[in-house]
Amino acid sequence: MKGKPKTGDVLPYDNYPMNVESGNVYVIDYIKTDKTNMRLYYISDGKIWNGKPVTGNIAVE
Repeated sequence: MKGKPKTGDVLPYDNYPMNVESGNVYVIDYIKTDKTNMRLYYISDGKIWNGKPVTGNIAVE
């Protein structure tokens, strides 16, 4: 996942059901109300947003 562009979307660590570790990539699967799936990839790279540690969304095709 290194070298992939970031979208600017962030997700705070406290949104995860487990401990987030720096340097890891996390896969988030959202199931929409129409039953379709949306898969997003977030990387933990030490970024802070509004005083909270966050993961950043990575653009993956």
